[in-house]
Amino acid sequence: MDAVLAQLAVDLPDLSCMRVEAEVADEVTLQYEVTTVPYFVFLKSEGIEFGTFDILADEAVRQGLKEYSNWPTYPQLYARGELVGGCDIVLEMASGGELKSTLDEMVARMEVS
Repeated sequence: MDAVLAQLAVDLPDLSCMRVEAEVADEVTLQYEVTTVPYFVFLKSEGIEFGTFDILADEAVRQGLKEYSNWPTYPQLYARGELVGGCDIVLEMASGGELKSTLDEMVARMEVS
C-alpha cells in the first residue's frame, strides 16, 4: 500500500496522504471503526489549508490538549486555535453541510480581530 500512496502523492499533488498503524493508534482505529487493514479514510478539507500534529507520539502534549480543550477524545479540529469539535461532531457537521460555513465564519472572525 505504501507504493500506492506514493503514486497517489505524485498523481494528485493537492492530496495529503498519511499512514497510521492501526495496532498502535487505538483511538483512531475505534473512531473510524477500522475492522480490517488496509483501511482508507478520505477527508475533505473544505478548501481551507490545514496542518496536523501527531499527539500520539507525545504523552505530555496529548494530556495537555485534553486539559486545554476540555475535550476527552481525539482527533480534534481547531480553526485559528479555536476548537471546532471532535471527530464525531466534525463528521456530523460535514454530513449536514455546516462544516464549511462554520470554518469560514471562524476564519473571518479571526481576520477581523
